[in-house]
Amino acid sequence: MADTAVDSTDRYRFFARPWLAALALAWTVGVIDAYSFEAYGVFTSNQAGNLVVLGTQLPQDPARAGLAALSLLGAVVGVAVASLIQRALQRHAWLQIAVPMLLMIALILLTSFMRQVLNSPATMLVPITSMALAGLATAVLRVPAVRGWITANTGAVLTTVHTVFEGPKARTSGGQPVQSAVMITLGFLCGALAWGSGILGSNEPTLPALLPTAVAVGLAVANDIKSRPKRV
Repeated sequence: MADTAVDSTDRYRFFARPWLAALALAWTVGVIDAYSFEAYGVFTSNQAGNLVVLGTQLPQDPARAGLAALSLLGAVVGVAVASLIQRALQRHAWLQIAVPMLLMIALILLTSFMRQVLNSPATMLVPITSMALAGLATAVLRVPAVRGWITANTGAVLTTVHTVFEGPKARTSGGQPVQSAVMITLGFLCGALAWGSGILGSNEPTLPALLPTAVAVGLAVANDIKSRPKRV
């Protein structure tokens, strides 16, 4: 039988409003990353930043460097777990997105519970949060709304600028649509600004951070179920 494989991105039409989904996901990452850096001195999304923290703080502040290393480890585990889930669900494209996304959202809620109720230490909260954000990014890596890493915010900014200067006819840069890059940049910046300015309060960022993403996922799943042909 001839190989009739189609570009994998064509299989991942998950969000009805791609630009809005990219904005919502980046908002979640921006709020949580801003809170994490303020609270713990390390990032839970920007792993390139954690490499800088690890390299600069290891001689001066081993505890902070250790947190950066734990965040990096958590991110690796998150990518691995989400990838294995997607591999196990190869025949169900929408489940490949929905299942790891819902699992990672549950992990973020778990960290909120651990922080508020159990008063868990940063050495537990940071890697679990990093695992959740990296897993969330992996779940939507191939989705046309994102087509890249929502946690690679520097890449989104550079893609936006590069495409602007590449000319008005350019639609992608490095494989990523310029619209998604712009939305990821704006979403992350707005999320970080909202936390840093105190608009979201000063105690627990989880619910305002997750709400847009949870709504986006819920609508996507509901639309998928609704659009399925009914069995007679």
